[in-house]
Amino acid sequence: MLCYTRGVPLDYEKAGLPKPEKEAEIKVYLPDLIPGAIQEPRRPLVVLCPGGGYHFVSPREAEPVALQFLAANIAVVKLTYSVKPALFPVSLFELASTVRWARENAAGLESNPSRIIVCGFSAGGHLSASLCVYWNSEFLCGGLGGNAQAFKPDGAVLCYPVISGEKAVRHQGSLENLYGRDFSAEDEYAFSLEKHAGPHCPPAFIWHTATDDAVPVENSLAFAAALSRHKTPFELHVFPQGAHGLSLATHSVGIEESPETAGLRRWPQLAIDWIKRI
Repeated sequence: MLCYTRGVPLDYEKAGLPKPEKEAEIKVYLPDLIPGAIQEPRRPLVVLCPGGGYHFVSPREAEPVALQFLAANIAVVKLTYSVKPALFPVSLFELASTVRWARENAAGLESNPSRIIVCGFSAGGHLSASLCVYWNSEFLCGGLGGNAQAFKPDGAVLCYPVISGEKAVRHQGSLENLYGRDFSAEDEYAFSLEKHAGPHCPPAFIWHTATDDAVPVENSLAFAAALSRHKTPFELHVFPQGAHGLSLATHSVGIEESPETAGLRRWPQLAIDWIKRI
């Protein structure tokens, strides 16, 4: 495995953004190319966005997940994006510029520039889904310049994602950390990604648990319903048991394994199979 870290390829000043207090970075994980092995045509690449409520970036949803994709010959770029006190749209610009960098450098990453998938957990799922709905927006394209298609993910894996700003189901902490405690009705609307989904969105793989009491399953259901209305392909798995933030739901990420969560531990393979089909 080849692994290295570098800064996020974003000129904050040129994009009209305040430079965050702590520099965002990306960590690249590339599977070894085995001599003589039969290589599939340019492997997929996943841009990984861990969760953390836009307050921190969770380690349990970072390298342990990256290793799962690596084992399936999928390259990974893990993004440590800016969080509070950085406000919208700083982290979105960081993700968009990372996707563009991965696409432009696909040959060196031994990956397919047409198979770049964003994968996010919780608030990282909100960030990933934000790029899915806003990749062709005027504010993003104007700030970053160039062809909007360079920012568009070819698919999204959304793991118990924060999606909605609707008061009954939203994750209040994520909303306040992203827009500030004095967020406006316009901010609330922008945060509600189900209201901005359309035929321009890429295909999505979504999973959640029915008993998530931090980010209710209605978030995933709302996004899936929005994709369905616009005939955008998606695969949705709702597992009957499990709390929020389970990641792989294994001892390796600090989760006590139980019969109730045994079924959802299949999600990485389900996601990998989906990635290799699209």
